[in-house]
Amino acid sequence: MLFLSREKSWRSVLCKSVRNRCCKRRFIALFRITVYRFTRNPIYLGMAFMLIGFPLAFGNVWGIPLVAAFIPLMNNLVIRHEEAYLEKKFGEACTGYKSRVRRWLS
Repeated sequence: MLFLSREKSWRSVLCKSVRNRCCKRRFIALFRITVYRFTRNPIYLGMAFMLIGFPLAFGNVWGIPLVAAFIPLMNNLVIRHEEAYLEKKFGEACTGYKSRVRRWLS
């Protein structure tokens, strides 16, 4: 039964290679037509806008210092690791995308 394991079968190797090619095409298509063509991190950008907007809407200005701390923390603790993973997974497609689109706003 050991020779039938999914990790060692030729079928799983074939499926992984087909899945990777298809995944790379989806990666390229997704980033050409969506919000990702303006920023590489729309969720974190939205969080930064909320950190500014909500306090200002309620008459405070403490959101601005929070954003000043939020952006470097996200760059160093999260985004750098995510981009390294994506570059390893998608290779040249990701490198080209990173050269065209800025991290926060284009």
